[in-house]
Amino acid sequence: MERLIQSLLSFLSGNGSKGKARGDTSRREGNDEIQATEADTAGEVARLHAWLVGRSTTPDSGPTVPEQAMLSELRLRVRERRLSRIPRQPRVLPKLIRALGDERQTHRDIATIIEDEPALTDELLRVVNLTATNSGQRPIESVEQAVLLVGFEGVRRAISEAVMRPVMQAASRAEAGFARNVWQWGLLCANACDRLAHQKPGGGPDLFMLGLIPGLAYLTLYRELESIAGAQSGDHAVSAGLLVSVLEEQRGAMLERLVSAWELPASYRDELRELHDSPLGLQASTLSRGMVLGTHETLRQAGCGTLLQKELEAVTGLDQPRLEHVLTDLRRA
Repeated sequence: MERLIQSLLSFLSGNGSKGKARGDTSRREGNDEIQATEADTAGEVARLHAWLVGRSTTPDSGPTVPEQAMLSELRLRVRERRLSRIPRQPRVLPKLIRALGDERQTHRDIATIIEDEPALTDELLRVVNLTATNSGQRPIESVEQAVLLVGFEGVRRAISEAVMRPVMQAASRAEAGFARNVWQWGLLCANACDRLAHQKPGGGPDLFMLGLIPGLAYLTLYRELESIAGAQSGDHAVSAGLLVSVLEEQRGAMLERLVSAWELPASYRDELRELHDSPLGLQASTLSRGMVLGTHETLRQAGCGTLLQKELEAVTGLDQPRLEHVLTDLRRA
């Protein structure tokens, strides 16, 4: 079972082998336990990639000759750090990371930082008011009011979403469907990480924000491919088959490049490197478990096959009550 846990976490971070499972996973139920194989866990990620690119199953055909040239160029750009489509780090992000990680910061201190960025203020109030409206509360009109009413943890999640949403919005009509799916997946992963962490101010890196960053790596890969396609053929279209191949092969490397380019704090880098570098086994990090649960819930909502609950318990190391609590929260989010 430890091998199963290592396998899924490795696949999610980009270190597993490619293409082991492309269809439905098989289930073998014994009297007392449900067995799972590496093909099952590979299938979980294969189904995610198929859904992200708008397919019901992973494309079977490999890259065409022109696509192989694009793939070679992408590999070269990643290896030589010549990526042109890594988004700029939001200017306010370093200051917010420091403030949200410092338990000495007051509500007013955080509100002041946000209010210095009009676009962030508007986006934050939009996010907070969406929650307020859904729960029957009156509209929130100021950042300080939002901090006081929603609480530090609620505002921290809202800030992370407000900062990340603009850089993860579709940059072209062609990527709209993919960007929408990646954002949905990213939000579910971020919420799962956050619910597992139960963080407090000063308690470590913001796992909600970290749960969104792998999705940004996926979007950056798409945009880099689109740039290469335009340069090589004049047509910016990226096929589903090529994109799936790139996600399988390059997502871990792109995550590493993104972390480096954004110069994230050491605690953030360590969490993401751990996700990228290590098949973590029974000592899986909260971030890894959150990514697994977010992926599971994404597939469930999309009507795709996914792991059985007993398999999910084994993969995450969570007992049934805690797992059900997190999944219930995700379905209400």
